[in-house]
Amino acid sequence: MLLSSVSRLVNQLKRLGYVKSETSPDDRRGVLLSLTELGRQQTMDALNEKESVFYKRISKWEDSELEKFIQMLKLFNDNGSQ
Repeated sequence: MLLSSVSRLVNQLKRLGYVKSETSPDDRRGVLLSLTELGRQQTMDALNEKESVFYKRISKWEDSELEKFIQMLKLFNDNGSQ
């Protein structure tokens, strides 16, 4: 089921012109996917929009709130490594 979902997603991205595929030179059964120029631009646009929304949300926070947020993110991302 997962493989068919991935295949549908890849095919949709190819139809939209965001990715291209080619046969792997190392393993002729494999397929290499890469972003097209349109795919790169769409990715950058999406990242810029997310960055803008994030900045808008935190831009009015006090320094103490930002420091608390940073500490909470560090704890969240720690994954029990300490």
